Amino acid sequence: MKKEICEYIKKCVYENIAPIHYGKVSLSEVYRLFSNYGSLSDLENCLDDFIKNGIAEKKINSKGKIYIFKNIALEYGKRLKKELNNLKNKEEKIKKEISYIKNNIGIIEEIGNIWKEKWEKYFKNKTYASLINYISIFLGNYMKKYLDLLQDYNNKLKEIEGKIEEIQSILEESYEVINNE
Repeated sequence: MKKEICEYIKKCVYENIAPIHYGKVSLSEVYRLFSNYGSLSDLENCLDDFIKNGIAEKKINSKGKIYIFKNIALEYGKRLKKELNNLKNKEEKIKKEISYIKNNIGIIEEIGNIWKEKWEKYFKNKTYASLINYISIFLGNYMKKYLDLLQDYNNKLKEIEGKIEEIQSILEESYEVINNE
């Protein structure tokens, strides 16, 4: 393989492919992308220059040969951990809001029951029915607002939990690859 081609491949791997994969690149993927430039062994020899220069480490795992660019992996690891902590803080805030909303829904239900039970003693049947209808509409509007808000927060919580799971999966996979020496 010509030196210019090797330099081009290394530049592409380091600047484009490694950052996309959080600092780890499999030889099989490089071969898939650059097979028209040389054989698997040519590409491996080219990527081994990263090892010689101390830029990457080569690991072998069940997926084959992996090149780990520690500086890129550490940078992304820090970013992902920071994002994970931010998401966990948001998750806690949303859980507190959901608890607050559920508490308010319970209070509204309790107030409605108290009003319905206590007012019955003081009014005749027709007046009582009108009052119960008014109370039901009045409290129903509040209840609807809280239930809609609860649904919004539950949707946000589900979205955040999905992102947390995705980031944890990326971090665990990176950790697994780095530690399988």
